[in-house]
Amino acid sequence: MQSYILDTYLLSMVGALLYCLFIRNQLPPLYQKITLFSIIALSLLCPPIVDSLSSQELSKASFHEHAIDETVYSNYCPPEAELFVCYQKAQADENFCDCTTLDMSNILVYEPNPTYDVVLSYEERATPFIWGVAGLVFLLLLAKIGYLLRVIAISRQEILDVDGQKYTLLHPSKPLAVGSFQLWKKYIIWQKELDELDEAERKAVLWHEISHLEQKDTWLKIGLHITQFIWVLNPIYYFILKELDQINEYVADEFAAAKLGNKKLYASLLVKMKRAQQLALVHHFNTTHSSLLKVRVQRLIQKQHRRKAIFLIPFMALLFTCFAFTTYYSLPVIHQQLDKIEVYQTLSEENQATGKPMFCKNCLIEKKGW
Repeated sequence: MQSYILDTYLLSMVGALLYCLFIRNQLPPLYQKITLFSIIALSLLCPPIVDSLSSQELSKASFHEHAIDETVYSNYCPPEAELFVCYQKAQADENFCDCTTLDMSNILVYEPNPTYDVVLSYEERATPFIWGVAGLVFLLLLAKIGYLLRVIAISRQEILDVDGQKYTLLHPSKPLAVGSFQLWKKYIIWQKELDELDEAERKAVLWHEISHLEQKDTWLKIGLHITQFIWVLNPIYYFILKELDQINEYVADEFAAAKLGNKKLYASLLVKMKRAQQLALVHHFNTTHSSLLKVRVQRLIQKQHRRKAIFLIPFMALLFTCFAFTTYYSLPVIHQQLDKIEVYQTLSEENQATGKPMFCKNCLIEKKGW
């Protein structure tokens, strides 16, 4: 599991780098969004797929139970100059091992490694912390969904039919920013203040929220929360999360402006609507961040020089190739490094328990089930 998580972190970094170099602000927002979700999906799926293929080779270790490679044990063998002396000491010790015949190559020596000691100390402390954070993330997600259910319960509902699709307008009993979310139905939070807008502006607000609903942004957001269980310490995850929040607004803005038929009028509406209260899992029409509002307005009124959408096809081929090669060559290295730490941890524990610096490899393998 550790090697899988580490490899997904590595792949997400590769994907984010390629995204920033070739895609960010260079393709329409919808294609940027497709790229980011492709990076997430490939980061999570590529390691087990490549692992299942490459582990068929005897030289490759897999995520599943595997024998520790001999090259790992060789890191703990005595230096050649000391090997014979160690062998003599082992033979002189009647309790050294249970082997019928002691092979010189089976002698392992424990020597303190400050780097590994720090890693093991960090792992011991970090594991309960990570599980605690993952549990907190899960509870937070349930709380957010619970809050949305409460909003539904305290709101007057009105059915709205738009182009044959039904949406439920929620008129909450207390002021909430206009927004949208989807559970078993498609909900749009509405406020009576919006009735002061003219008909074209009200339709623009609706089309913006409808765009979020038709893109399944609520379910995608829930999926991102679930991904946080394994990426809680991955900085790239939070970069992608922030990037997607902005892109979702750009996509909805372009959709609503196209429906309205007047980008400048829609941009002025964004400025007019610059007041919001944040609600988790809800996609708001407006935003509290002035910098993001400025970017949204600029993207609408300024002509964007972008690559053609067809560019996404060769980029996806490049992304998949980079991920496949990165996984193929990084997994054995990660496996081996984790195995080295595991052997070191065992030797350290045996040293603390017995006070001895030398041990028999075969006896440790049998004891630990390697």
